[in-house]
Amino acid sequence: MQAPENDHPHADGTGVGLMRFCHWLRDQGLVSNKNAHQMRLAVHQVLGVHDAWPTLNIRRRDLDALLARFIGSAGSLRPASVKTYTTSARKAVRWYLAHLDDPSGFLRARVARNQTRPWPAAAPDPQLNAASSHEILVDPFPLRPSHVVWLRLPADRLVAFIETLAVDGHAPSAAGTAPVPG
Repeated sequence: MQAPENDHPHADGTGVGLMRFCHWLRDQGLVSNKNAHQMRLAVHQVLGVHDAWPTLNIRRRDLDALLARFIGSAGSLRPASVKTYTTSARKAVRWYLAHLDDPSGFLRARVARNQTRPWPAAAPDPQLNAASSHEILVDPFPLRPSHVVWLRLPADRLVAFIETLAVDGHAPSAAGTAPVPG
């Protein structure tokens, strides 16, 4: 049976879902490739102490007990590596649970924390460049739960943009669509 299209591939709350979530963070540009890799490695190491880690219910599992078990079995790892794995695994689980509880709120919180981060370059838009004296809003816009695009709009054009969006799954009629003032 195929999962519904609007479900996140990582929203099942399992160990595998947590690993997929780390990939998704990278794919959405919320963390660097290096940080996503570190989180995945830490999650794999920590959850790996449980035989059935792929199907492990992250919500119902005591993370501290898993971490204690990991630390007890990490004999050949340097103490600094153990600390890095435990810190990264805690962050990944905390973020995953926050995302499962409130996907939009999680995205907004991550964006707010990343406001000083440079955004990927986009094709130059003369209207945006002309509006450089205006405040630019950067906001996540979920096309579907598994895919988010980032909107960069001058604050004074936000209402005009919203008016162009489809309502109740229907696009506005050509007669009812007014041109966006420039």
